[in-house]
Amino acid sequence: MTPKAWSRVRNLCATGRGPEDLPQILSCEVNSLSLPGYLPELALLELTLARVRTAACASSLTIKQLTVNPSLHLLRLSWKNLTCLLTPYENGSVPAPELLEEYVIVWRHPRTGEALVRPAADEDLLVLKMVAEEVAPSQLAVVGKVNVHELDAAADRAVKRGLLLAPPSGIRRDLAEFPTDEHTEEDFLSSSVFTLQWHITQACDLHCRHCYDRSVVRSLELPQAVRVLDDLLEFCQSRKVRGQVSFTGGNPLLYPDFMEVYRAASERDFSLAVLGNPVPQESIENLIAIEPPVYYQGEP
Repeated sequence: MTPKAWSRVRNLCATGRGPEDLPQILSCEVNSLSLPGYLPELALLELTLARVRTAACASSLTIKQLTVNPSLHLLRLSWKNLTCLLTPYENGSVPAPELLEEYVIVWRHPRTGEALVRPAADEDLLVLKMVAEEVAPSQLAVVGKVNVHELDAAADRAVKRGLLLAPPSGIRRDLAEFPTDEHTEEDFLSSSVFTLQWHITQACDLHCRHCYDRSVVRSLELPQAVRVLDDLLEFCQSRKVRGQVSFTGGNPLLYPDFMEVYRAASERDFSLAVLGNPVPQESIENLIAIEPPVYYQGEP
């Protein structure tokens, strides 16, 4: 900005208008003062960052469900690469601003208190939409053609970045049995996921020499199996963790009502896996039509 242009802007700001008016002032004067076209949005970005620095630092201790960080601002800018002008660039060369739309997020990390700014990735926008609009992961998985596990993992990454706040997990190590210090990461102290490895049937169509259990056990009836899922859901909700079900056996697909149980588990937003035997392609396609498993592990 030339000295003349800077003097003009400074005089306008001095006429009873505060720093919050600077983006609008620059927008009105950008042509008359031959200012760079991106300058108003750069001022908006700096103003937002300044506001976030003074915002209260959010805490997850009082929330009851996954929540967007209240300090977070999502800006839709018409210029790209503006964040590079505000943060150090690793290789020393700063990309020039381009007249291309870009979403930018500005937030204060709940743990470190640091004010952060960066372009929003597609994953960021997806999990923010999911949480802000209270869309069930199973519903979003169908629309986005991904599985629930991928959405859960994306939400976990957003929590670690501080974009989302998650209630404290109720599954924690006993500190009396697991001494810690100030350098111990939270990931080693608690779990955000509880996994049920469910031997749903002993029925098997193979005769592996290494099999460790050939006992005959009566399988649960379908209503009983659904109650197991309901109990698991209640357990996970009470402890603020997500649920995973890994079906095994025997060969779980030989359980008479396996597809119904698999569907019921999917409807409860559990991420799913199968440890079974080789099956016809049609069986795998039926699973995928309900929900793609995180993995399908079959005996050779």
